[in-house]
Amino acid sequence: MISVKRNSSLLMRKAYDAIICCAGYETRARYAISTLSPAAKYKVVLVFEGDKSDNLVTNREFFETAGYRLIPAVPSQIDIVLKDVVQNVNALQKDDLSLCVDISSMNRKLIAQAVYSAAEVADQVGRSLTVDFLYSLAEYSDPGAPGRPICHRGPVIPEFAGWSDQPGDPCVAIVGIGYEADLALGTIEELEASEIWAFRPTGHDPRYDIAIDEANKGLFDLIPSGHIFKYSITEIFELFLHLESLVAGTLQSERPVLIPLGLKMFALCSFFVALQHFPNVAVWRVSAGQFAEPVDRIPSGAIQVITGHFSSRSSR
Repeated sequence: MISVKRNSSLLMRKAYDAIICCAGYETRARYAISTLSPAAKYKVVLVFEGDKSDNLVTNREFFETAGYRLIPAVPSQIDIVLKDVVQNVNALQKDDLSLCVDISSMNRKLIAQAVYSAAEVADQVGRSLTVDFLYSLAEYSDPGAPGRPICHRGPVIPEFAGWSDQPGDPCVAIVGIGYEADLALGTIEELEASEIWAFRPTGHDPRYDIAIDEANKGLFDLIPSGHIFKYSITEIFELFLHLESLVAGTLQSERPVLIPLGLKMFALCSFFVALQHFPNVAVWRVSAGQFAEPVDRIPSGAIQVITGHFSSRSSR
């Protein structure tokens, strides 16, 4: 259903059948598209309509000027967009459709839906979809205030709820590390996980490394040092390989639940892995809701790319 490939902004194609991106209050929302200038006949931008910030106005104007169609930023729109893309290029009789999806300002629900819908559409129409996922890495920002309550925790979308063949197996929590240690601790406690693994990002900024260690001291105290995997933020394909290997191993005797806090590229890799082992792996979204502090993410200048190739079951 899905294979994942290494890619970079230097190697990605220049033109696609469709481009999907997202605009909110973050400055980086337009950075990857404005820098790389990928072309496509079908271009849409998901817009968080409740946001009235100046940045959103600027982002909307950029995408409108660039010829993007504005649609509401809700997960159901992703599926509609992908089906529209297929209908729009049907006349070309292409076996493989190409998409560019910029996840920089998408929330985890939108990213999860993009991954799942790509697989579903490929299966329904009997064609392959090759999707370049872009991510504009942000500059360092200070952690917010700790101790935020959890307003939501559960499957990121219903399709990633996880349905184990062995519901009596113990639960293992696999956590992406960011600034949200309070959310991670509360979720691990609720899951009553018998084992915890953590994926900690490195190589961004020395200040980020210090802040990560400080914010997660209580969480790291619970996890054996051999269960903390450090991954480079510049080596996302290697992150996917390690995460997939760990999950495949745990499925032998445990029920893995992925908790993709931290970088969105860890979330994207979590959805890839869940799709590869569908429907046995759960991916949870954990959020402080209205208690979360909005932060304008400024682009650092680095753009990461990883490619997912989605094929129909009939083509395999």
